[in-house]
Amino acid sequence: MPTGPQILLILKVLVAAVTVLFAASLVALARKNFKLHGKINTAFFVLTMLTVIVFELLIRFAIDVTTTFSPEARAMLRIHLFFSVPAALLLPVMF
Repeated sequence: MPTGPQILLILKVLVAAVTVLFAASLVALARKNFKLHGKINTAFFVLTMLTVIVFELLIRFAIDVTTTFSPEARAMLRIHLFFSVPAALLLPVMF
């Protein structure tokens, strides 16, 4: 089972990956390459939803949050989930 710091590192890598995809999507849109923009958006959508779902499942069911994370880390995770989950729920509308 991954440790708290390992989970947070994986999350940071995945967030960086979707950020690069988002930027590439905007560049494709600015260059009027709508087909590439659509493909990148699809990859962005899938990776973002997969990240949120897997992370949420890990936090809820797979690890003991009280022993894996410090109280400060738990507070930051709670804040993060309060805005990331609703934002992820809006992704299908935007897609």
